[in-house]
Amino acid sequence: MGNRQIVAEHLRNGNVEALGELAATDSGVVASLVRGLYHPEASIRWGAADALGRAAGHWLPSQRPRVERVLQRLVWALNDESGTTGWGVPQAIGEVVRQDRQLSDDHGPLLASWLGDAEVELDNRLMVRGLLFAIGRVGENRPEAVQPAVPGVIARLADPDAATRGLAARVLGILRARDTMDAVAALCSDVAPLDIYAEGRMRPTTVAQLAAEAVERLRWGGGAPPEI
Repeated sequence: MGNRQIVAEHLRNGNVEALGELAATDSGVVASLVRGLYHPEASIRWGAADALGRAAGHWLPSQRPRVERVLQRLVWALNDESGTTGWGVPQAIGEVVRQDRQLSDDHGPLLASWLGDAEVELDNRLMVRGLLFAIGRVGENRPEAVQPAVPGVIARLADPDAATRGLAARVLGILRARDTMDAVAALCSDVAPLDIYAEGRMRPTTVAQLAAEAVERLRWGGGAPPEI
């Protein structure tokens, strides 16, 4: 069984941690994961992005140049005008840079700028979803690095795509953008369904559920409500 088949099997089974370990020592697996970012199946794309981030975590800090080369390749792919689209590239960038404070500081603002840059091809909903997810993932570890994204994220709360609305609400909660609480709370009655990636799987949820979780983060700063 070749690397491509091994990677696909692991991704379909949600074995992203094992894949991250394999990729850390096998450049062929890394190449297969990058190809997976272009896959039409959502679980393959999102899992490949997750596994690349885990591989980067193994490489850091001793193999920083290797991580930077992977990032350069991903950034190039996002701006590629060849006609092929790496739907999973934005979230892969997010998964890699969130592994390290300096990488987050260097690339977080770039993720934020892509959300509002008319010159970047973001009219495809899959790319927008990936970018929002990436901003949220970086924001979990280094919210300061992606704060410039907040205006662009707010604009996505009214997007006609349910997944985009839900992810936008989620990101604003992660970034503790408390001025947006009313706008986020307005989505708590939006029962439109969507799938969100978590731990190797695409999991069903609703805009309302993500909005409610975001409101709790905004209300309590991400911690538990105070005891009465």
